Amino acid sequence: MPFDRNTGLALHNAIVWLDKRTSGIVKQFEERHNGDLNFYRPICGLPINTYFSGVKMRWLLDHCNEVRSANENGTLVFGTIDTWLIYVR
Repeated sequence: MPFDRNTGLALHNAIVWLDKRTSGIVKQFEERHNGDLNFYRPICGLPINTYFSGVKMRWLLDHCNEVRSANENGTLVFGTIDTWLIYVR
């Protein structure tokens, strides 16, 4: 979930684990590595998949102006819902 470091305000709704809107990003990885979604498995133990937060972060940066602006301003924080709840507490 992206939020602003200064205000604690959420910058976009959280993207949950079943969300497939990041499939285009996964497809780019697949094409970059000749169809091998397991390219990074020897390094991190996992395949590239829409499940993981890295592709969700990339999608938010590419599609959400508020997230992109906060990143450019240095105030963007990505975290889980738990992270955000602790931060705004």
